[in-house]
Amino acid sequence: MRNVVIDGAKLPLNFDNSQAFYRVKDNGDGTSTASYEFQFRTKPAFLGIIAKGGFKKQLSGTLVGLKHYIETGERVTGGTNKYKEIKKKYPKATLIKT
Repeated sequence: MRNVVIDGAKLPLNFDNSQAFYRVKDNGDGTSTASYEFQFRTKPAFLGIIAKGGFKKQLSGTLVGLKHYIETGERVTGGTNKYKEIKKKYPKATLIKT
């Protein structure tokens, strides 16, 4: 699935060049692997270096929330104490591409 970023008042993004991709791969053994990729450009460009670290943290949290929801049916929202509890139960997401 592809998401196109069209709004983000607090983000210094160039919305014409920012998009996210969700992928789910069947591993063929009854399990699957979820991935999330965010391609972005910032305005001005040098802010991309600063924004990259924050986006990595957010993407990892998205995958933890997705895993928890799939396994339990319980919705997860960021910025809550509940998310902090849930995050401790799961291994850290593996960063494949930077």
